Amino acid sequence: MRDTMIYVSTAKLAKLTVIDEAEKPTLSSIPAAAAADTSFSTPEAKEHQIPKPITCPPAPLRPPSKRKLSRSAILKATRKFRAAREFFLSPEIEAALVDHLFAAETARRTPKRDLRTPKYFR
Repeated sequence: MRDTMIYVSTAKLAKLTVIDEAEKPTLSSIPAAAAADTSFSTPEAKEHQIPKPITCPPAPLRPPSKRKLSRSAILKATRKFRAAREFFLSPEIEAALVDHLFAAETARRTPKRDLRTPKYFR
């Protein structure tokens, strides 16, 4: 009984045949139609398909704000912003910034020395 093995015939899946070791099928003994039908395919039955969603999921919600500012806090913040803006837009600060930006612009425009040339050619 150990020499007997069970092989599934690819031509008819419903029928199982018992074949001895000596009678093992070879590639030449399999009919061409059965050999061509051995490819695998994806199951297409309705029970194997992914179900389609009935409705779309809802849009994600924005997280609630952690703290709402009171009216007085908003006014206080705008006063501080105005004071800072007036300070940075003062003529003294503007003059210093213009001088600094002008110096940076001229430094960027000057050509850099080529370090590969000897000193007496510079």
